Amino acid sequence: MRYYKRSLEPFLRGAGGNSREAEREAYTAGMWAQAVIFGNDNAVRWCKDHSVNLRVMTSDNNPAAGYLVPDSMETAIIDLRAEYGVARQLAEFWPMSSGTLAIPVRQSGTTAYFPGQQDATTASDMGWGEVNLVAKDVSALTRLSDALAEDAVIDLAAKIADEHAYAFAVKEDSCLIDGDGTSGYGGITGLKALLEVSGMAGIYTAASASDTPAEIIAAELSGVMSKLPSFARKGATWLASPTFDELIFSRLMAAGGGNNTATLAGEIVPAYLGKARVVCEPCYSNPATDLTGKAMLFYGNLKQGVAFGERRGITVKVLRERYAEYRQIGVIGTERIDINCHGVGDTSAAGPIVALIGG
Repeated sequence: MRYYKRSLEPFLRGAGGNSREAEREAYTAGMWAQAVIFGNDNAVRWCKDHSVNLRVMTSDNNPAAGYLVPDSMETAIIDLRAEYGVARQLAEFWPMSSGTLAIPVRQSGTTAYFPGQQDATTASDMGWGEVNLVAKDVSALTRLSDALAEDAVIDLAAKIADEHAYAFAVKEDSCLIDGDGTSGYGGITGLKALLEVSGMAGIYTAASASDTPAEIIAAELSGVMSKLPSFARKGATWLASPTFDELIFSRLMAAGGGNNTATLAGEIVPAYLGKARVVCEPCYSNPATDLTGKAMLFYGNLKQGVAFGERRGITVKVLRERYAEYRQIGVIGTERIDINCHGVGDTSAAGPIVALIGG
């Protein structure tokens, strides 16, 4: 089996770091791809001899039905999605056994009392709300050349896994941040639309004329942190675009000057005032844009404030004729997900996710 180290990387985590097992899983995924995508007779026979499922998945409630990818490839795609995107890393993940799922959300807690010697303890129930997840189809189309079928099968499997995982991660992050409730985002409303609302309790507005990252000062970041309720502070993270992360956090930390044992030891996890910094591409990134009234960055505990639901595994459909004149085959990968950003609070109380708004 010919393979490149990079081609095995998507499969290594699923194999627990065992390179021999990763090679076996990658080869299986590659043979499956050659069988169902390129119709290779030898690959079809190999899959049947090794009990690799080539069955077509169809159902009335799944308009994007197609071939279910083998477990090894699905695991590789899942790992790559989490590596490329942040929505899956930070949100609370909910497997969905049907097209809809109702999730209980804690709204208030039980109260403790000092009862009198002859008095009964006052009852106080936890208050619960409900958040709904409705699975939506997300598809990504990859064009593969016929010549690719002649390449090493592991390279083929890695190529497909990498392309679809990246496309899905980009869309998921875009929904988390930019979602405006329209069909382009599957009806998902993201953090910008929810927190760029005047009067929200979970926003901290920067000083007048502080509408670009270069103008943000440390006191304004502390102001954002002060908005976060105490129940959400454990596990809270900063969320900004790579550009704003450097222009705000790195700039302020460099201005502080000085070295300590941690910085001299080498690379450390990016953090600011003890809270991890995570970069997310869809956040605002143009340093010259006037961001008055816009969410320049977010801060909070996304596991408490965002529900990420997934209905089923990855499927692919093969378009053999659409790009035939280019000697290419189209491969549509599909997942079914929903994202609900329920933890932004309201005009009277902040939720587990808050934001810095340009002044």
